[in-house]
Amino acid sequence: MILYYDEHGGFYDHVSPPNIAYQIKGIDAYSFQSLGPRIPGIIISPFVKPGSVSHQLFDHTSVLQFLAEIFTPNKTYSSSVENRRKSGIMSINNALVNDVVLNPPPAPTVPLNVQTALGKSIAVAPQSDMQLSFDQATTQLLTSNPAEMTKKFPELIQWRDLKTK
Repeated sequence: MILYYDEHGGFYDHVSPPNIAYQIKGIDAYSFQSLGPRIPGIIISPFVKPGSVSHQLFDHTSVLQFLAEIFTPNKTYSSSVENRRKSGIMSINNALVNDVVLNPPPAPTVPLNVQTALGKSIAVAPQSDMQLSFDQATTQLLTSNPAEMTKKFPELIQWRDLKTK
């Protein structure tokens, strides 16, 4: 996931915008001398080294460069994106790593304490850990915060009442 905060003037930056000249096409062609205000971006991925910060130069076309690299190898996204790459703007791929180590969380060491089985009126008790966990969590919420749960989740009250029949 790539998250940008693109609000000009709404984010303080202590660094001047990069000086990269580029031209836009349109009815009135215009040549810019700067990329404009920098915007913060966050890449959330198992392919990013945890806690890392990239100080490379990226912009919105960095995502387009990355898409072209992945889906059309050896072809550019467009000539304008390629010109920006030649000016020093990097692909998102430069922030990613190939040596990903996925460390799944450890399995619980304490067994789940489930005291109910979705109600006495139901013939089949919960079979999976997920079903048992839902039953326990719901019962705990209804016991610890009955007024709030009644207001916010009235269907849980109906479920509890069916359980006690």
